Amino acid sequence: MEICDGCAVPYATASSIAQTLVSEGLIARDPGKMAGIALPLSDQEQVTGAITPSYFASAMRMAEAVNRRLPDLRGLAELPVL
Repeated sequence: MEICDGCAVPYATASSIAQTLVSEGLIARDPGKMAGIALPLSDQEQVTGAITPSYFASAMRMAEAVNRRLPDLRGLAELPVL
């Protein structure tokens, strides 16, 4: 895992996750290309961010990802801010 400059929180890149999974024998090879879907977040006036999950493109097609995940993403986007 890498540490971003100026951040106290470690983060993992898609490449480092794939390398870990291969080295642990959990997958046979690096699955390669990444894909993702994004749902913009707004405050009624402007876009303030996005929820953007990514996944290995070999795991599912874009249409499947949208059909399976978009309803959950919309639910997250509607949660009240604490």
